[in-house]
Amino acid sequence: MLLPALAVAAMVLAWRRRRTAGGELSLVWAVMLTGFVVFLHWRLQWHPYLFRFLVLGAPWLAVLVAWWLWALPRRVAIVAGIITGVTTLHGFAAGMTNTYQSGWPATMQPGQSTGFYVYAQMRGWVQTLDHPEEAVRPCLDVNAPLAAFYRQQPARRVLPGKMSTLRGRTMADVVRPGEGWLILPVAECIGREGRMMGRTWLFNGDPSHPYSVAAWRALQAGESPVPLIYRNRVVTRDEGLRRELLIRTWDGGVVWLQLHNSDAHRVKFAVAVPLGRAEYELPAGGRLLITADVPANGLLPMAIDFPAGASVEAQLVP
Repeated sequence: MLLPALAVAAMVLAWRRRRTAGGELSLVWAVMLTGFVVFLHWRLQWHPYLFRFLVLGAPWLAVLVAWWLWALPRRVAIVAGIITGVTTLHGFAAGMTNTYQSGWPATMQPGQSTGFYVYAQMRGWVQTLDHPEEAVRPCLDVNAPLAAFYRQQPARRVLPGKMSTLRGRTMADVVRPGEGWLILPVAECIGREGRMMGRTWLFNGDPSHPYSVAAWRALQAGESPVPLIYRNRVVTRDEGLRRELLIRTWDGGVVWLQLHNSDAHRVKFAVAVPLGRAEYELPAGGRLLITADVPANGLLPMAIDFPAGASVEAQLVP
């Protein structure tokens, strides 16, 4: 509330002193700042993140407020200056020490930032994609972490594209042999795959998250698609936790799933698929291979129920 209050106070004083040299110039600045705020609100609507562009008007507002403080009676000016200075210092200190994407934490602990985490994890995932001599073709939304695809070791070509050009087409329609990996948001791929080789990277195991992506390339001679995971997230329930999985298959048959108890204690859990439910038990740090019959060219939902406080991880085994 302090920022608009100071701005309004300075503007009122500028209007009252508009016939003086300083007041006339301050009024011009006040009108410009008002127009700037109105224009931003018209273009961006009121949104705390998008309204970061107000920083462009901050120097002008600072001079305007300083002029207003200078015009106050001495004692009032001292009190108002102290309040403004302490509030500004508090905001600066909070921004430089308590936010992971800027200031001291961004310098000393960059891994705490969501953006850095996504960049590092996605970069490692891209390096696992085979055929590095072929290009990667990210077709992602605005503000996607494209830096993860560049400066790879070994170096590979990056050919970014527009997702809008792929609407209504399957992955098999737009990726030919030798054209490398097409990268798309997972939510754009489900049901539009065709017979392709696919890989997924899921942010928090959620296919609907903007950071969750899938990579697709054409099959080579004698190659068949392998199952992949579209969902691998943990949700809280009244009776404990549930890991929800969604497995995409092409040729059907049996898939192998490795379960890992990453907790320090023995854990009992149950695995449920549409055809039934089975209970298991794992020692601390133990691993277990289970099989599941899957339909051809379909999606297999699976749920793993385990107690709160425990952790049962799951991954497909080739």
